[in-house]
Amino acid sequence: MEMKDIRQIEDGLFAYVKKIQDVYPVYLEYFPDSKNTCLCFKRNADPVTLEKYISGAYKAEFNFSLLFQSSRRDTKAMLDLSRILNGFAEEFEKEELAGFPNLKLDNATPISLEMTDRPADYEGEGVKLSTFLAGFKLTYEKKGRFE
Repeated sequence: MEMKDIRQIEDGLFAYVKKIQDVYPVYLEYFPDSKNTCLCFKRNADPVTLEKYISGAYKAEFNFSLLFQSSRRDTKAMLDLSRILNGFAEEFEKEELAGFPNLKLDNATPISLEMTDRPADYEGEGVKLSTFLAGFKLTYEKKGRFE
């Protein structure tokens, strides 16, 4: 799997997440600071190839996390973050059931998009902000050279 293929999947997913979450800023890989409420899209590892085809096409999984940070640390903030991240799972499920009309990937076809890890506190005690993390997995097929 080439790095450009990984970037294409990451770019498509990032754009899709930004489209869903239009209330708070969305960042790639890192939060810009620890003061503002925002979302971070983070690739967990390189995609895992599940199947390879003679045409050069393949089926793969792209694992990623969404981290949501709130400038407040109280029960309401923690519940809000958890609900927002669960909302992504609901949106992803709707998108999948509709045949992925909004998730656009270059030379690839989404197969499934699901939550793999429920929202959980990422920072722990002793910090002044709340950060929750949820894990997700996109399964997709990448087209071969002649498709």
